[in-house]
Amino acid sequence: MSTSKLQLWCDGSCPSNGIAGAAARAGAGVFCAPGSDLNISERLPAEFGAPTNQKAELYAAIRAVQVGRGRVAAAEGGGRGTTLSIAVDSEYV
Repeated sequence: MSTSKLQLWCDGSCPSNGIAGAAARAGAGVFCAPGSDLNISERLPAEFGAPTNQKAELYAAIRAVQVGRGRVAAAEGGGRGTTLSIAVDSEYV
């Protein structure tokens, strides 16, 4: 049985995090490769409450798992032998 690896990178951001009176916005991104259909960039959903950098980092990791699992499950043989690796730059995650 051959094995393969799917590598994803993710990051979350909230540029105005912790600034009193600022209208905070947060987003998340997942990257696989240039032009990949796995690449995403999304705003943090409203159901996460007030935007923070930590929430954006966690959301990015969640989306990376969701995107990666979907691709691995769709792989030949139901993904058996495929490793999903997710790189983060956050100590929080």
